[in-house]
Amino acid sequence: KAYDATATVLVDYQVNAPDANREFPSMLAASYMTTQVSFISSAAVLGPVVEQLGWIGNAQKTKGYAGPREGVREYLMSKVLNENLTIKNPKDNRFIYISYRADSPAEAAKVANAIADNYVHEHGVRLREPARQRAEDYLKSVDELKTRFVSAQQAVAEFRRRTGLIDLDGTSQLEVERLREINGALLQAEANDRNASIRERQVSRLDRQATNADVEYAQSPGVVRIRNDLLTAESRFSELQKTLGSRHPDYRIAEALVHELREKLAQEVNGYSGGVVNNAQTAARQSSAMVQDLRGRIEQERGKLLIIREQQDEAARLLSELEATEKVYKLALDQYGQITRNSETRFNDVSLIARASPPARHIKPQTTFNVALGFLGGLISAALMALLWEFSHRRVRCVEDFELEFGESPLVVIQEAGR
Repeated sequence: KAYDATATVLVDYQVNAPDANREFPSMLAASYMTTQVSFISSAAVLGPVVEQLGWIGNAQKTKGYAGPREGVREYLMSKVLNENLTIKNPKDNRFIYISYRADSPAEAAKVANAIADNYVHEHGVRLREPARQRAEDYLKSVDELKTRFVSAQQAVAEFRRRTGLIDLDGTSQLEVERLREINGALLQAEANDRNASIRERQVSRLDRQATNADVEYAQSPGVVRIRNDLLTAESRFSELQKTLGSRHPDYRIAEALVHELREKLAQEVNGYSGGVVNNAQTAARQSSAMVQDLRGRIEQERGKLLIIREQQDEAARLLSELEATEKVYKLALDQYGQITRNSETRFNDVSLIARASPPARHIKPQTTFNVALGFLGGLISAALMALLWEFSHRRVRCVEDFELEFGESPLVVIQEAGR
């Protein structure tokens, strides 16, 4: 007796990948189902089934095999399992019927269910394997991006520690304002220096006579007082010259007073002139020194500003690298999370709809059909035997046989007794 058990599998190919919701092309439906049928009968599905059923060490299943031990598995798949396996997929249908024929109902159902279960499992593994492999490859990329991100952070921290810059995004406005102020002070100092130089040259050319220093020494109280006294004394002396002789006491007194005042004026002018010259020279030296000092400070500030700008440019580059690395790293993390969720899903477009159950009736032998077929075969055989006997024993039994055999009419016909 032989028993057939059938397991039914549904192939839902509307969504074919767990990480991409895309419609399956309808034009590939027929070839896809044909591929699935071929996949069920392949070693990828039947090989594990042979091991699960424990047939490799079963003497009854391996009876008649005389090859090497390594070929037992292949023999059981091709000769024992595959010859009794029937896989059907009706046209324009997503169902696949997996039938197995065995000597017992339980074994037929067990083998059919084992093949269906392993097919569903292997199909799901191959369906999810690309996403899992992609997740592993993406994890390596994420680790590399993380390393680059951490390195960029460390570079920025090291730059802050080395340069002392806290605000890396600053625009150095304070240094620019300081340099602008020093430039303004330098312009004022240069103007003062030019004025002091002109003053010094003017003072150095002055004649140290009161007549040539009226304007220059007009602000000196001593010179003004002595000059006034001198003018008064000269005026009186001029009047006395008109009325008195040179030997007159008043004349001599007035003349002596004029000479005394002129000497005092010369001394006062000389003293004041020396002070003015010294002051002018001192002011010129001080203004020149201030100009040199301000120019040195400007050079220092420019050097500092250039260093700060170079540091800020380097900081901008480091921050740009850090920002770009951070964006790429975060984007990779988001995508990695999606890919990981897709790889961990139990998505499968193949499902076992109906498990095989042990059949209640055997498929072979079919008694009624065999009896009817035997009766019909017996009738045909009997007729054929009769014809064969007739044609193999050519005895003359009647006038017609004689005429057919010899082509002549008999001379005498002897009738049987009683006829």
